[in-house]
Amino acid sequence: MGISKSDYWPDLLLIPNFHFHSKQYDNVSLGAIPQYASIPWDERKEVLFGRFSGYEMHRMNQDPSTMKLGINGKPNVCRDEDTFCPTRKYFVEHVAKKNSRRIDVSLNVKRPLKYHANFKYLANLEGQGISSRLEQLLPMGSLVFKEASGYYAYYYKTLLQPGVNIVEFWSSGSGPEDVLKQLNWAHANDNKARLIAAAGVKTAATYLTANGRSCYWYRLLHGLSKTLAYTPSLEQWPQAQPLRKVVTEFLARQDDDPWVKSVVEKPWAP
Repeated sequence: MGISKSDYWPDLLLIPNFHFHSKQYDNVSLGAIPQYASIPWDERKEVLFGRFSGYEMHRMNQDPSTMKLGINGKPNVCRDEDTFCPTRKYFVEHVAKKNSRRIDVSLNVKRPLKYHANFKYLANLEGQGISSRLEQLLPMGSLVFKEASGYYAYYYKTLLQPGVNIVEFWSSGSGPEDVLKQLNWAHANDNKARLIAAAGVKTAATYLTANGRSCYWYRLLHGLSKTLAYTPSLEQWPQAQPLRKVVTEFLARQDDDPWVKSVVEKPWAP
């Protein structure tokens, strides 16, 4: 199981990113939708904005779906036999800095996530594989420009549709300057861009919730169980206990154990 893959790994089962849990996605990101919505579309700056770490994409050099080309289709992005691709750094140096009036994307000057909602257009540049920043950008009500890296998370292929709830750029066979065409389109079709941004919010608020992720886990594990050629038994694992029993016993301790009580009272998300 993993949080992302490309078509090069067809047998890898996708599961929700651990950042949904660690970053309290439902409370922090989805819970902020009303605050983001309070910033009118017409008052947002018509600039492509983004702040990122310096992660480099890792790839198998036999995988054509994740190969990244540079400006004008030149194969000058990746190194070490095309296994490491500093796509974020390349985009900043070769696209953002040369179009600074339209693009404010940087690896240096950090900004709080809430600051991003001041811009109509938000960039999602992939990290080592996918970037969990995408889930945080969708609820903001801005048009998300997603780099098409060839990697995808558990919900990309079923829920994300370019031109419906996101815009994609830098797909296989194209260079990063592709984003300029998409920006031109968004500027010329402002109302359509606004509707796509709104659809992105709806997608996140409807399907990326704790209930939605739990439903995915349920269907994944029950579907996997039907493929087993044997019946699992706890007799093979004498130390194992059913999860329901562990949780019930843990909850029963909260009145007597302050630490347990503090854990139980904290917001939680799967």
